[in-house]
Amino acid sequence: NRNQKYKLDMAINTNDKQTRPQKQQAPKVLPTITENQLTAMCFQWAWNQYPKTRNCLFHIVNEGKRSARYGATQKAMGLVSGVPDFCFVWNGAVHFCELKTENGKLSANQIQIIETWKYQGVKVEVAKSFEEFKKWFHSIVK
Repeated sequence: NRNQKYKLDMAINTNDKQTRPQKQQAPKVLPTITENQLTAMCFQWAWNQYPKTRNCLFHIVNEGKRSARYGATQKAMGLVSGVPDFCFVWNGAVHFCELKTENGKLSANQIQIIETWKYQGVKVEVAKSFEEFKKWFHSIVK
């Protein structure tokens, strides 16, 4: 009887919210976006919002895993590691944009390409968000 009463008291007390310690809630984490998702979002936005720029903005496919044989073939055909994600031909000029997520970092090859091209007078920007891409795009289209 004594053990049963003790168990009953414990059951009542553990169900009482005032006596139970409150759990710490984990901070809400915003979903992260991948670079591929960001690239698709930027391209689709430009395609839909600025039809006159269609066929002037395009993605340079330069990512992904390849077999050694396929990679060697692509390199022999001119694939260069570090080339920016987008090329935008507009009003007689060529512009490039490398997309990165907020936490994304440029590779050594990307840094080298960007520095080399800027030295040559090529217009290259790095956008780390959808908003930065839109700002870059608007600065060209005006």
